Amino acid sequence: MDNFSTRNFSNYGKVLSPHVILIRPERRQYLTSNSLLFLGDQTYLLDSGYQYQGDQLKKIRDAIDIDGILFSHYHIDHVFGCHILPESKKMIHEEEVDALRSFDNFIQFCFKDQTISSQQWNIWKLRFKNLLKREGINDWSDLRLDNVITFGSNENIDLGATQLQILHLPGHSPGHCGVYETENQILFIGDIDLSGKFGPWYGWWNSELDTFKKSVEYVIDFVSRNEISRIVSSHTHDVSKEEGMHLLNNFLHPFDEREQQIKTYITQKRTGVTLKQITDQSIIYQGKQSDPPYVREYFEFVHVKKHIEALMKKNEVISEGDKIFST
Repeated sequence: MDNFSTRNFSNYGKVLSPHVILIRPERRQYLTSNSLLFLGDQTYLLDSGYQYQGDQLKKIRDAIDIDGILFSHYHIDHVFGCHILPESKKMIHEEEVDALRSFDNFIQFCFKDQTISSQQWNIWKLRFKNLLKREGINDWSDLRLDNVITFGSNENIDLGATQLQILHLPGHSPGHCGVYETENQILFIGDIDLSGKFGPWYGWWNSELDTFKKSVEYVIDFVSRNEISRIVSSHTHDVSKEEGMHLLNNFLHPFDEREQQIKTYITQKRTGVTLKQITDQSIIYQGKQSDPPYVREYFEFVHVKKHIEALMKKNEVISEGDKIFST
């Protein structure tokens, strides 16, 4: 393992330390994410991605046995590529293990506690099936997630040459986690996205706006209190501690900015506005479209509704029938 860990990994990814390799998608696009490879007495991969656009994992699989995969959370751009490593042990936070048990479980987890029409249900099921097919997967069982096991919120994973400290960072999803590699002080923060292109994202019904904000604040505090050599998020390059602190603080701003924009719009409409009217303003997505369009429309709606609920909790808006008014 020591010989392998000091090889030139230029064909696989960026060497962050002799035991940590950053694997970035060959082409950055929607539904791609970074992975980290940890080399020790055991070799673990953090997030298997949704890798239809490249073959980095296949190259690594052919070069070394990967003992386990840690999923930062259950979203498809972090999980679906695991079929490339069928024999590897799979692990996820205990809050999200049920999401990976079956295809129906996965769909229900996304829409948990939210009633949607049978038509919408079928549309989303078809979308996810098509995304699986793009990865070359015809059936959920091909992901080999039937024996996925769990880790806890503050668990430490011993890989021999290095130690991994799990950081539970919920909000983006219930079991969303970061990982701190203690030997070389490398911090992975998942979908606390430092790319600056879009975020924060809390578009599924089990996302929690306030919890997400608290997790970001926790990460800022963690970075300020600890030695950090590099910070890695799921959708951009690695950054230094100083740059990371700047980007993390920037990441916090949209929580309040979006809420203020929504409140201002409601205040301007003295006769009240519907949730759909607010959604149509595209305050979250800023006019950006998706293909198919219903994806952006649905996520815009969910984001807006979460902000309305937060404003109602603070008694800054009220609802009467299907309309929302400023107090």
